[in-house]
Amino acid sequence: MDWQQVDEGWGRRATEAAYLFENMHWREYLYLLDQTGVGRGTRHLDIACGGGLAVRVACERGAVVTGLDASQRLAVVAAARAPAADIRVGDMCNLPFDDNSFGQKTHAASHS
Repeated sequence: MDWQQVDEGWGRRATEAAYLFENMHWREYLYLLDQTGVGRGTRHLDIACGGGLAVRVACERGAVVTGLDASQRLAVVAAARAPAADIRVGDMCNLPFDDNSFGQKTHAASHS
């Protein structure tokens, strides 16, 4: 299956996936964000961000967040959930970002 066909599968039930299934995993999202140090000023990339619950939590922590998902319909849900994030549709095996773009603190945050 080509990455562009994902929307035909996961995307068909985007709302259900986002609001029923993702909500079951919020504790895991919190744990992963804690373990990876995502917080104020962190440049964070969420690959296969789905409906954006983890993106929203990272934004609420003060991170500068980019989300990428293959499903256009899930990306729409993610953008609505986390309006401060940069949500994109794309192929996780061919990332449209420069190397070393994520993980570090942003310049403005380092002066806080």
